[in-house]
Amino acid sequence: MKQSIYSIVFFLIVSVTFSQTKEVMLKESFKVDANTTLNLDLENVAILFEESFDGKIHFDYSMTFGRYSKRKREMIKKQAKVKVVKKNDLITLNVKNSMFLEANYQSFISIDSLIFSVDGFVKSFKANKNQYKTKDSLVNEIKFSEGNNFRNFLKRNKNKYKKNTSFKNKKVIKKVFIIKVPQSVTIRLKALHSNLVFNYNIHKPIVAHTFKGHLKFKKIESVENEFFITNGVFEAEEITGGSYNFKDVSKTLIGSVSNSKISTETSKIEVGEISKNVKIKDFNSKFNFYNFSKSFKSFNLKGDYSKLHFFKNTDVYSLTANGNTTAFNINKQKFSFEPRKKGLDRFIMLEMKAPKNKQSYGHINLNITHGIIEIISNEKE
Repeated sequence: MKQSIYSIVFFLIVSVTFSQTKEVMLKESFKVDANTTLNLDLENVAILFEESFDGKIHFDYSMTFGRYSKRKREMIKKQAKVKVVKKNDLITLNVKNSMFLEANYQSFISIDSLIFSVDGFVKSFKANKNQYKTKDSLVNEIKFSEGNNFRNFLKRNKNKYKKNTSFKNKKVIKKVFIIKVPQSVTIRLKALHSNLVFNYNIHKPIVAHTFKGHLKFKKIESVENEFFITNGVFEAEEITGGSYNFKDVSKTLIGSVSNSKISTETSKIEVGEISKNVKIKDFNSKFNFYNFSKSFKSFNLKGDYSKLHFFKNTDVYSLTANGNTTAFNINKQKFSFEPRKKGLDRFIMLEMKAPKNKQSYGHINLNITHGIIEIISNEKE
């Protein structure tokens, strides 16, 4: 059947059952305690982190080759440089893979052979823009995501766009890198072009500096957490404590956040639920705030050129917006404010009080210039 010129065929493979050769790149274990720090220096690598229950850190990195000659396997293996060293209470892992290996990983992480229409993807993406989400639905989105909206669309529609395709003559490299870490270990992370999934709750501090990568967490909980994320994707089911800096991050999904300071610049952020003691400082980012917990009390955001989207639902809150040069869209009623005097004098542009017959869960304090604020009544998914 003739396919539309707008169709793209994706050959995404998860397994090969013929001509396989497994090569072990790293397999080591180390005893650790509450004083141990795991120092990660990573480049072009995908790693799954799981919890260890035996008081040891376990490193397990392997490649499985399908239909590659021994000479080709050796050439490819040389493009993966991996070393782990333990010195006193510090364990350092260095991984420097070539861009070829990073790109190869990205080609084979999905589930099926897929074919889909570009028009269909664009329409689906636009239809979901600014749609209300519960906290639980956003958490589930994080749990089952594969990184970006494009990949997620493919995963959700794999049955609709499936095509029977033979891969019997295709060359494949399947890489598996798993690190098992006890809860007692502190993590220091520096990563470039890396896809890192932490599949356990982390209570010890993390300090992370990443560029053009994908970070995915369950619960991270420490007042000493420090994150500096540039480009890429960040996802966390729950954040409690610490400071987070996002610059040029194309996708940030946070299920719930409390007791945290967040600094953002030219990024896109979705938050399922704001809880107590959250402060945000922003320049030119886009936010969707879906829900506020019954105990949030106060939420403070200072922004310049920020685009804020709130949902006014059954949870009751009051709101004050200070600043100037800002446009509002309140349930499709649009208005804007310009500076009343020369310069950038700030004034109260909008006040929304909670109904007298309902208990207010807290107050939203916005300090905005050159911004856009939308507040709409939510509609269930």
